[in-house]
Amino acid sequence: MNARGWWKWALLWLVGGPLFAWLAVPASGNVPSSPPAPAATPAPVQVCFQDGTAGYAGTRDTYLDRSSPTTPFGSLDTLRASGDAGQVMLLSFDLSAIPSNAQVQSAYLRLYAVERSAVAGISLSAHQVYRAWQEEQATWNSASAGTTWGAPGCNSTVTDRAATAVSSAQVNAVNTWVQWDITPLVQLWINDPARNYGLVLRGAGDSSVRYGFRSSESANITQRPQLCLTYVVPANQWGQIVGKVWHDRNGDGILQTGEPALAGARLELWRGQQKLSEYTTTSSGAYAFSTLVPDTYTVIEVNPPGYRSTTPDSRTVAVAAGETVRVDFGDQLVSPPKTSLLPLLGSRFGAVTPTPAPTPYWRPGTGLSDKQVNALLRFSDACDRAYAGVDELGLFRTLNGGQSWERRGLDYSVLEMVLVPWNNAYLFAATWGAGVMHSADGGASWIAMNAGLEGHHWLYAIAMDPWRNTLYAGTADSGVYKSTNGGTSWSPVNNGLTDLAIRALAIDPAAGQSVVYAGTLAHGVFKSTDGGASWQNIGPANVRVRDIEIDPLNPSIIFVATDDGVYRSSDGGGSWPPAYHKLAGTRVNALALMRTITSVSAPLVVYAGREDDGVYVSRDGGASWEAMNTGLPAGTSVRSLIVGGTGAGCPRLYAGTRAGSVWVWR
Repeated sequence: MNARGWWKWALLWLVGGPLFAWLAVPASGNVPSSPPAPAATPAPVQVCFQDGTAGYAGTRDTYLDRSSPTTPFGSLDTLRASGDAGQVMLLSFDLSAIPSNAQVQSAYLRLYAVERSAVAGISLSAHQVYRAWQEEQATWNSASAGTTWGAPGCNSTVTDRAATAVSSAQVNAVNTWVQWDITPLVQLWINDPARNYGLVLRGAGDSSVRYGFRSSESANITQRPQLCLTYVVPANQWGQIVGKVWHDRNGDGILQTGEPALAGARLELWRGQQKLSEYTTTSSGAYAFSTLVPDTYTVIEVNPPGYRSTTPDSRTVAVAAGETVRVDFGDQLVSPPKTSLLPLLGSRFGAVTPTPAPTPYWRPGTGLSDKQVNALLRFSDACDRAYAGVDELGLFRTLNGGQSWERRGLDYSVLEMVLVPWNNAYLFAATWGAGVMHSADGGASWIAMNAGLEGHHWLYAIAMDPWRNTLYAGTADSGVYKSTNGGTSWSPVNNGLTDLAIRALAIDPAAGQSVVYAGTLAHGVFKSTDGGASWQNIGPANVRVRDIEIDPLNPSIIFVATDDGVYRSSDGGGSWPPAYHKLAGTRVNALALMRTITSVSAPLVVYAGREDDGVYVSRDGGASWEAMNTGLPAGTSVRSLIVGGTGAGCPRLYAGTRAGSVWVWR
């Protein structure tokens, strides 16, 4: 294998001729007493990285093969990819020789195709890799010795790779170069070298077609993989502030491997009392304020809706001439998508009263069948977009606030759903008869994820702990199963669970906790404080539980929907005061919670979907209730509820019914 190293200095092969240049990271200069004059536009630099050329030895590459799941191929002189992604290629390049403040104008990955199994083409897409892997150890099952992929083949879009390709290329011939434009990915790696885990190339096309490409171990140096880029370096008298906003899943304020970037955060740049610029992050989470005169600056982050800061919101830094200062921000999701905090913040520090609107009422949507709507799930970042889980017909979706619905596939009854809060297309569904089904494309296609669930495919509930890549599944008669690898495999966790008929699951949203609640067929709620390793029955006694909801701002407050009304606990299930046992004697199927601002002092609004009696609302945290059935047919059985929002086009509430429709309150 090639020797690997990190260079402060690097000899680079300049494209277009046999010229060589030594490049160094610029040193920071002294801060001048007055702003410097603008410099001339710097000339672009063109370089190619290729092992064995100009002393470069920074390429790592291998391929993973589904048919040989434990075999590493990092020492071979050929990389292979197949049309069905049964063979995928991993590559990375050491970019430490590029100045940290370089601005990339273009970057192309180039591979030389040398063999194919049939005269046909395939499309290969390039995806950012999220985790470290070892060239000589990576296999279909493992990223390195002792570390498995989140999904085999580097295929978890939560922990292994980006779901969206940065580039795609069609391969139709051999003995020729194929190239991918990966400019934004290379800029990301230069801005943040700690995230440079390379990329994975995945095929799409004929499953019988396989292509081979020269690897960095090829004897023919000129045909080894290349990364060719053009960049400019800002003139040394200017400084810049760069960074990114990331989703801090565990809330510790430290960027951990696998924690994704966060879109929708607004960054403001201030100098003294003057606001100079602002930028809203995209899916990369990265930002940059460039061409700064030496001075002291303040960067303020405004969180995306539904997130709280785990790092300071405001950072003041000194920027010297030619210096790049890095300022990152961590944000944690406040609540799971089913419960809404409805942040109506008009500024970083103030609340806005919603604009008065006409008196709301229930309105039906179109496009659904007459099959019961068991579950509803709102997009984490869009109150007018939601999924519906339906008896026998799988998944439906609305993109217009419930006015119309389209079927997304899956020929099974869906009883509950969860999604990754930072990726609305990444779904898990609890089904009746098919176990756990997973979609990475918003329901267009599905795969079963039932290793360890064999014989236990009848599920009522599923819940996700996004901070730990952990899922829980509630079965009809076999208790709770747990997956710690994103659904790849499951194990029973039933110690102390005396009622194995699970009807509802809920996870304490507080960061750093492993508290799980399981609602049962006949014995109320069981609670685990150790991630399912042990359970204790906490009541209410001898009731059938239909739903469990936790206040995300005060997780000690728990509401339980039962065949005997609604129960509330204010101490994490330690007690269930009779004064908060409401709607007694009636069957309540579903609950949803809402606060109008992200403050525990805001009124907690609770909605309850009842059997044969529509929807009831409590505006005082469950102390008193009243019907809210204007427009809803008499005797409607509501089987599922989610909160929408208060923005334009957003219903306040979605209600799924036994009759097979979804009604929206707006």
